[in-house]
Amino acid sequence: MGQDIPRAFRLLAAPAALFSFALFLAPLLLMLSLAFRDPQPGLQNFGWMATSSAVGKIVWATFRFSAIASVISVMLGFAVAYAIWLSGRTLSLVLLFVVLVSFWLSVLIRCFALILALGPNGPVNATLAALSLGPVRLIRNEPGVLLGMVHYLIPFAVLTILAALRGIDLSLVAAARSMGAHRARVFRTVVLPLAAPGAFAALALTFVIALGFYITPALLGGGRVVMIAEFITFHVQNVLAWGKASALAIFLIAAIGASYGLVKLPEMLMRQRRAA
Repeated sequence: MGQDIPRAFRLLAAPAALFSFALFLAPLLLMLSLAFRDPQPGLQNFGWMATSSAVGKIVWATFRFSAIASVISVMLGFAVAYAIWLSGRTLSLVLLFVVLVSFWLSVLIRCFALILALGPNGPVNATLAALSLGPVRLIRNEPGVLLGMVHYLIPFAVLTILAALRGIDLSLVAAARSMGAHRARVFRTVVLPLAAPGAFAALALTFVIALGFYITPALLGGGRVVMIAEFITFHVQNVLAWGKASALAIFLIAAIGASYGLVKLPEMLMRQRRAA
């Protein structure tokens, strides 16, 4: 396919490639090199990472929160995407519009909205108090961070899974129904296997996004939940330990790449089985 593109048209991509290298890749490589030369040349920053109990706790918290939030987001996102797929045109457009509005909103705006909604004097706690079930502390703790992460990730899961559902041939569903299969069996034997690659793609996407969360745990965690991105910011802004921050950044980039590959592996195997 690429051989059919004339050489002159390929050269048109050169300015964009040079621009990306000059303003993104080169500064990134320069920043990452600090891990090996600040405060002095060597691997002491990586040795610090390997032996520090604080780093171990933060890495574990980052992966734990990311895994829980991504699984919950995919489960809820599958339910929403399935409802959109099965609904009529008007209702599906309304539901899709709600998902897209949430997707378009800034993460900062969403976090502040959650703080107002889940705070001690917010409508959620007011409702719980009226039902004699509260108030309940829902922010500045682990549940608050999870709520914020799931709230942010659900639109990504919905849109990814919805694309997979819309690729299913509806004649297969109709054939299963005509053979007497009830709705639950149609979902279990037809819809779920065909939508599984999309669900794994959504899991990979949400997990990778969750690993890099900074604003959500910083605002909703209240300092009680620290993830890797916030820890990197602390070393850059507070203690000016650029070498340690760069070492953490290298670890985060490697973890994101490895995690994405591991989560995408089942999806690739499923697609190969279907193609065979």
